[in-house]
Amino acid sequence: MTRSQAYRAPFGPGGDGGIDAAVCERLLSVALSRGGNYADLFFEYRAGGGLSYDEGILKSASRGVSMGLGVRVQRGDATGYAYTEDLTWESMRRAAETAAQIATGGTAVEKVALVDRSIPHRYELPAVSIDVPGADKRAFLERASAAALAYDPLIIKAEASFAEEIREVLIATSDGTMVFDVQPLLRFASAPSPSVTASARRAAPAAEAACPSPISTTAPPRSTPARLLVRPSPCSAPSTPLLAR
Repeated sequence: MTRSQAYRAPFGPGGDGGIDAAVCERLLSVALSRGGNYADLFFEYRAGGGLSYDEGILKSASRGVSMGLGVRVQRGDATGYAYTEDLTWESMRRAAETAAQIATGGTAVEKVALVDRSIPHRYELPAVSIDVPGADKRAFLERASAAALAYDPLIIKAEASFAEEIREVLIATSDGTMVFDVQPLLRFASAPSPSVTASARRAAPAAEAACPSPISTTAPPRSTPARLLVRPSPCSAPSTPLLAR
């Protein structure tokens, strides 16, 4: 599986968090200590960010990292849940004890033995986008904005943006399953805006003299969002704008 070189979960293979099958087995034992029928651990690590390019400049850039552990315990139809962002043993143990309180008076189960399960690698990539230098990403958005502006002379403004994320998850269940996965994400968008041409502006006074409907039915160019094109008319009261189609 393709992993980021800069952003990696501490619970992943080779991670520095010391979270392995033995630690997960101990946590599951704590979670089932009050008699729960089933328990699972859900570790999640997310690193993501985004860029927005508009009017010839990079208007915004963001980057953030979050991670944590969710512990779930089931007893019959009841479910106990606890969460912690601190992946030290003490914090994880307290989360497991909190979730375990949904079951009281039961008998603790035997120690869980986890088996690492392999899964299909559905996201194989040469590299993940979050590792690409910021200057390269800005150049990419600049080219996208320029391409949108060149598509039609009516387009006078075009915003380009993308959001990216790398997500790593580790799941361990009391039925003995343990699985790790990496899930990259990239969402790109370009949003051009149509404009009224200069000739249409020059024709507007003559058209208004004939008292036409104040609603223009001019259709925006293809592949661009529909826009309200409304002219005030001196011959009638303001009308409710209609969406140009």
